[in-house]
Amino acid sequence: MPYIAIGIIGGFISAFIASGKRRSAAGWFVIGFLLPLIGIILAIVLPAGTNDLEMDAMLATPHLLTVSRDNSIEVLERLAALRDRGALTAEEFETKKRELLASVPS
Repeated sequence: MPYIAIGIIGGFISAFIASGKRRSAAGWFVIGFLLPLIGIILAIVLPAGTNDLEMDAMLATPHLLTVSRDNSIEVLERLAALRDRGALTAEEFETKKRELLASVPS
């Protein structure tokens, strides 16, 4: 019985810390429940996750547009979504698209 209580406490602490870092609270609860001390330590040293807006900003940055042929379509779709939302102008979109296409290996 005390093991379950310790697991629940470890799960809640891990989930709380991880959710503050934009990570899955449910997943970290399970880790903290199964391995309380390790889960808490891992949640503390865990780097913050990225949200969609940060990912969009990273995709719009030219030096991050070195991509493989496999994911170039996904990057183009994200850039088009940024353009459609008004985060990029049509000229910026075209520039980024040219940079992307130039960086894709042949």
